[in-house]
Amino acid sequence: MCTNDHYGETDINLDYWTIDDTFNLTTAVSANSVEKGTIELTLDQSSPDIIFYMSENDLFASGTINVLDLEEATSIDVDATILGNKTYTSELGIDLSNGMKLEFVGNVTPAKYGEGFWYVEGVGESITLRSEVELNVPSSTLVI
Repeated sequence: MCTNDHYGETDINLDYWTIDDTFNLTTAVSANSVEKGTIELTLDQSSPDIIFYMSENDLFASGTINVLDLEEATSIDVDATILGNKTYTSELGIDLSNGMKLEFVGNVTPAKYGEGFWYVEGVGESITLRSEVELNVPSSTLVI
């Protein structure tokens, strides 16, 4: 859900539109006009990539809303946020622990961490990540 909070002294009227009108903005927008309050735009899987909005009475209240999926909207700098720290808690509230297997998605820096799986080591001292390829992890089935 996207919200636009307006606390001005005058009524603000916003018009929303898309490039191809296939998305039903009538049901997606809670209100097109508020003097004070919140306008909610509810998005789903059928939402277009870009939604435009413009105020009828304020030229500075206009622009675009770029709709991104979770992977596109997610970014992490592994070197700056994880490596070398004693602990790390993800945005979802998950604490890293030794031996945990990770896969990074979205915009990952450095790019090497965006490929394959990584195992956590050094929690409590200095976190490092080891590539599954580097560890040469055998399959879960032992063939004799």
